[in-house]
Amino acid sequence: MISVCIDDGRIASFKWCRYLYKIGVRATIYINPESVSRFEFLNKYHIGKIRNDWKHLIANHLYRHSDCPANAISMSDIITSYNDTKKWLVDNAFTGGEEYLSIPFGRLGGRWSNAMISELLDHCKQVRNVSTYGLTDIDKTNHLYSVCDNVADILHGIRTFGKREDKVFTLTLHGNNFTSDDNFLCIANVLEEYKDYVKTVDVY
Repeated sequence: MISVCIDDGRIASFKWCRYLYKIGVRATIYINPESVSRFEFLNKYHIGKIRNDWKHLIANHLYRHSDCPANAISMSDIITSYNDTKKWLVDNAFTGGEEYLSIPFGRLGGRWSNAMISELLDHCKQVRNVSTYGLTDIDKTNHLYSVCDNVADILHGIRTFGKREDKVFTLTLHGNNFTSDDNFLCIANVLEEYKDYVKTVDVY
């Protein structure tokens, strides 16, 4: 199976979500509420369109992208950030993915420990992390691993593991700052071939 994710809510994700909808691929879009309506980021209209018209899942990326241990943010404050984001998503009717969390890595590498992940899992349904391979056993998807932005690794993962019933291959994109539209189209064209195996995190 394949899980398609887009983090941070950058404006490029709007056109990508529209394209994925047209080819029958549903993604999970992880939002930091603090970034909403800032320059080069989605606004509430965009997010509503992505959720309500194009049927993608809107999920939790903590309130600020800087809310991570690398920035000396305490676990208490991180849990508050998670809950504040959850409330923001519900209050704005972007429901369905508010308890699914992608942990941000900020500019300093995140520095998340396994103990921190375990503590977060006491509060949410799922934590999405990163790895070199982006593979997770199907019975352990409460802690999902993802490969980010590297087009060659993403295409290899889709083709190698996309039809596996015992594994989830998860790919994450972040916007044109990491992935060009041409590279997105390369990924999307392969995803279209595998669209029957693409699942959003809320259906595992």
